This record gives sequence, C-alpha cells and structure tokens, in this order.
Amino acid sequence: MVSAINKDTCKNSSYGSLVGRSAGFSYKSVREIPQIKISAHEVFAFRSDYFEGRSFEMRSCSVYGYFQPNPDRKYKTIVNITDEAATCNIVVYDVTNGINQKIEFVQPQFSCGSEKTPNGKREETEFHIPQYL
Repeated sequence: MVSAINKDTCKNSSYGSLVGRSAGFSYKSVREIPQIKISAHEVFAFRSDYFEGRSFEMRSCSVYGYFQPNPDRKYKTIVNITDEAATCNIVVYDVTNGINQKIEFVQPQFSCGSEKTPNGKREETEFHIPQYL
C-alpha cells in the first residue's frame, strides 16, 4: 500500500490517503500502481507499507521519504522488500528520457512521526494463542 503524506505532519496529503495498492506480492512478482500527477511546486512525500502473514506469524515493513519534483519530468518509484521483510527501502528514478536516472530521495532515519521506530525496518508482531486442552 502506498500513501501520500505531508512530510511535516505525517498526515494524509492533498493527494489523498491511498495513492495505490497491490495485492499478491511475492519474491517473483512485480506489481505496478496507477500513475498520478504530482506538483513540481512542493515536496512530494509518501510511505509504503508491506504486510505479510503466514500461520502464526505477521511481518510488516514500513518506509517513508520525500523528494522535490522538477517541472515536466516523469518519475518511477521502486520499493524494495528484502530479508523476509526485515528491511525495505525506496528508490526514485527520473525516467523522462527513457532511462532510469536515480534522483535524490530523502529517507529519514526514523519513521514519520516517530523518534523510536527505525524507518525501513521490520515491525514484528507476536501473537499469543491460548492453548485449549
């Protein structure tokens, strides 16, 4: 799930809370979300949340960052999920001329609105299931 946010308040931006969603990710799959138009007059910030569950285990990784778009340019964003969702990061490319040219993308040390949760690191959830005899 990808959400556009305000980088200063961490709340939903004027683009809306949900920019795109894709289901069915796996290590062999690549999913694309629809293109959106963004303003070149303001910083564009967004976060990507990845969730995976199996049996009694739930893994998630959330990463956010921002960049300053330039007028009349096209961008492509790739979210990398690695190490069984232990880490995730975002790479942004300028693809205006048909080649992937990596641009500066700020990915802060901590998650948006937190001074404790590392940005782009696994968030682990433990489930305690009562045993019935």
